[in-house]
Amino acid sequence: MRRVGETLASVVALVASLILVACGSMQGPERLVLGEPRRFEPIAIGSNVVPGVSERESTRMGAMLLRALAQGTDARAPGKGEIRALLQVPRFAAEPGGQERLRGTCVLVPGILGEHSSGHVVEALALDGWAVVIVWPPVVPSIRAQMRASVATDASERGAEAARAVNALLARTSTVAQMLLVETHCAIDGLAGKPIVLVCESMGAIVGVGLAASGEIPFDAALFVAGGGGFIDVARESSLRGILFSELPLEDAAFADAFRATCEFDPLRCAVALRGGPVAVITAERDAVVPIATQEALWCALGEPPRFRWDAGHLELFVRGRDTIAPVVRQVADAVGDRARAAERLYRRVEPSPTEGRDAASEER
Repeated sequence: MRRVGETLASVVALVASLILVACGSMQGPERLVLGEPRRFEPIAIGSNVVPGVSERESTRMGAMLLRALAQGTDARAPGKGEIRALLQVPRFAAEPGGQERLRGTCVLVPGILGEHSSGHVVEALALDGWAVVIVWPPVVPSIRAQMRASVATDASERGAEAARAVNALLARTSTVAQMLLVETHCAIDGLAGKPIVLVCESMGAIVGVGLAASGEIPFDAALFVAGGGGFIDVARESSLRGILFSELPLEDAAFADAFRATCEFDPLRCAVALRGGPVAVITAERDAVVPIATQEALWCALGEPPRFRWDAGHLELFVRGRDTIAPVVRQVADAVGDRARAAERLYRRVEPSPTEGRDAASEER
């Protein structure tokens, strides 16, 4: 009966949030100054294969992407563990003077519903001239599957097993993102030298902090949108708890402690590595899905980087992506300016420099 009550309360909260969508406004920082972009070592393209997926299958996935690009459609490449990966090619809205501008690449880690929760934001970014690589790790389904598989074990071990499932899933996510970035920069002319912005929204922001801190995904700036602190904290406080997290023993201290201790991608743990880097956040001040207290906790853990405050709720922030998130991404990219270097990690292997070519030839002789 308690679970039914929680589910009903979640449904009521969700419906209320949909009904009460009102016009909000975004307040930016007085001065947007980002930390120095990170330097990256080159990717070894030959080893850039999804774990558990053969090199041949990985190449086939890349070929599917290129064919879809040639046809002007989205590409969808499922990796092991149900990771979803899509590419939205840039499309341009009319600008004053009729100019079109290819801005760069966005790596988008969407919310809990994957591509279904990010459609408005993807459309807005594509119209603004961004090539958008969307990579969705199904974190909640993965945890729920692990919970069903470990039902006979004690709470502490279940928490640790759930965290290990998240660790493995997100490690594969980094590899998928790398592969699609390389394929995208090979397929779309004009991206060389332009910024790569990591955009993580909602649940994607919760896991995206760890993805960013790992250094496996090259980016010039990262924007975390309406993301909270630790997974357990957000799951406990979210208005969607009864719908999405009813199978998790969130109030069991042994489960929660084991999950936190084992999850290598925990945002509050990983945030320290991003302090002082090229990071910005958007917080939603009237958010019931990812409560503002958890968003504040993440902002503090990141070292209080530049923040944009959205004075309305969670859903409207994403539904109005063209007026909310896309302009902030543009500002963040402008703040990076000519310091953009992340794409060098891709082009150093895609298009070797003359020096690298001579060195390779000398080694062969």
